[in-house]
Amino acid sequence: MAHQFSVEIHNFLTGNLEEARQILARATQERDEAAVRFQEGRIAELLFFRQQLVEKYDLKDQRYFKE
Repeated sequence: MAHQFSVEIHNFLTGNLEEARQILARATQERDEAAVRFQEGRIAELLFFRQQLVEKYDLKDQRYFKE
């Protein structure tokens, strides 16, 4: 239970990543360049936060997400 907060943060990030990727796919099909750029930036930020957690806070012997 000590790392339950890490699990919850990763679940939050994963949910937002999935949503952003779905919106990105729709925006790409609709050729909405502004939405595409926004979602690409959103995905980059979420991946940055995930990487920070992995490098600085998560246990080295446990993975909290699947990708």
